[in-house]
This record gives sequence, structure tokens and C-alpha cells, in this order.
Amino acid sequence: MYKLVLAKLKEISGVDAMDLLELNNYRGQRTLRPKHVTMLRNEMENGRFLTGNIAVAILNYDEKRKVIANGQHQLKALLAANIPIRVVYQEYSCDGPEDMANLYSGFDNHAARSLGDVVVPESIAVGVDGWKGKTLRVVVSAAVSISGAEEWPKREKAHLLGLYVKQGGFVNNIVKDSRSSRHLMRSPVVRAMMETYDKDWQSAKIFWEDVRDGAELKKNDPALLLKNYLQMAAISARNVKSAYRQESVTAREMYVKCLHAWNASRSGTKTNLRYLPDAPIPRLV
Repeated sequence: MYKLVLAKLKEISGVDAMDLLELNNYRGQRTLRPKHVTMLRNEMENGRFLTGNIAVAILNYDEKRKVIANGQHQLKALLAANIPIRVVYQEYSCDGPEDMANLYSGFDNHAARSLGDVVVPESIAVGVDGWKGKTLRVVVSAAVSISGAEEWPKREKAHLLGLYVKQGGFVNNIVKDSRSSRHLMRSPVVRAMMETYDKDWQSAKIFWEDVRDGAELKKNDPALLLKNYLQMAAISARNVKSAYRQESVTAREMYVKCLHAWNASRSGTKTNLRYLPDAPIPRLV
């Protein structure tokens, strides 16, 4: 667990800000948001900025290297406004990457951190930071759905990544070519991918590669039907008239249709991917 080793009220000048920003090189750091920097700058210039918070992490597992854990937007705004600010300055000791991920996700003030923001540090902690950011987000969203964790705090949701590394790795391998995999990058689809992987990973690999590519499949093949449906559903989600419907497709419908296609493929039967809102969710075969 990370440990607080220093906390004090401190005035930060422009020189201090430049020195601290030299430490802003943590790989899990979120992308700077210029609009938020501008908002903070305006607050500083108008005298409405009260007490900020700057946190530095000491990475004991990485030669005691120091990195910014919180405050990059405040420091950038300070430099733009050229006005010193008062902050609570803190330093934390982190013995492992999971400590750093927990510390980083704990700072959720000023510009609230999204689930995607806290998933990236978690991916470093569990050793899957080579995955694309969108893949990380959709895998965690699917894990949240599987686990019934919709009401959990963001940091607890991010921790699910470590429990679904194998399933997420399977998804990552299927969708690594983002251009041909756009129709698969939805949480209910990825949930079905992860659950079918658990059922039979070899069959799942063949099935989802077929859903991705649709190569050399007969027109009534369940995988091809699902591919066509998911592609049209993606268009429908962008408010373009589709062959299936004009309104947006629900996550439940998309998930159920994935299961219908998988079950038909496994059993060698036909399907029209029919969805009945009141019907129970089918069980995987």
C-alpha cells in the first residue's frame, strides 16, 4: 500500500511549477486537457482559485524515481497565469506499480477522472499496458457487466482488469486490427467474447475471427449474420438509418444476439438472431 511520507501547505511559484513538471512522466498519466487548464487559469487570474493539491509519488520499485501523481493541470495553469498558488503538497511512497495505480486513481477532484483514466495505470500494474486504450476501456466495461459491478467506484472497477487478463488478452488479439474490428468494440460484444472464451477458447477464436472478417462464409452462417448485424448497429448508433432499425440498439439486445449466433454456430443450427425483450437471456452452449 502506498504511504504518505510528506504533507505540507506550500506556495508554488512558476519556477517550482517548472521543476515539478519535469516529473510529469508517469506512463499512466492522462492526456492534458487544455480546456481544464484554461478554466483553472481563469480562476487563478480572477482570484477564485483557493487551495490546490499537488502530489508526487516516489517509485521505490523504479530506483526511487519521482513522478507527478496529481496536479499537472494546476501546474500548467499556474505557468500560463504566472501567479503563485497555495497548495497542499504531498509525497507518497509506492513499493509497487499497483500502489501507484491505487494512488493515482485516488485523486479524483477538480477534473474528475474517467474510468479510462484510472484503467491505464491499472494496466501498467498488471502488465498489459501494451493494449490499446480503447481495448482496455471496453474490456473493463465488459468485466463490470459480467461482475454486476455497475455501482462500484471507478478504482474498484479498474481492479477487475487484473481478474480478466486472460479473457482481455483474447479480446486484444482478436481486435488488434482496429479498422476491421470496429463493429466488435462494444461492451456487450466484448462481454460475449470473454464469456465464450471461458466456455471454449479454441472455438471462440474461430467464431470471433469469422465475426470480425466474414471471409468465405455462407450467407446464413451465424457468424456472418452477426457481423452484418453489428456493423449495421454501429451505423444505427451514429443516427444513420439502418436496415435493422432507426433507433439505437440496446446493450442487452446486442449481447443476446451475440449469444444466439454463438449457440447456433456451436450446435450447427440456423438463426435469424431474433430478439425478444421479455425473453430470458440464453445460456451459452
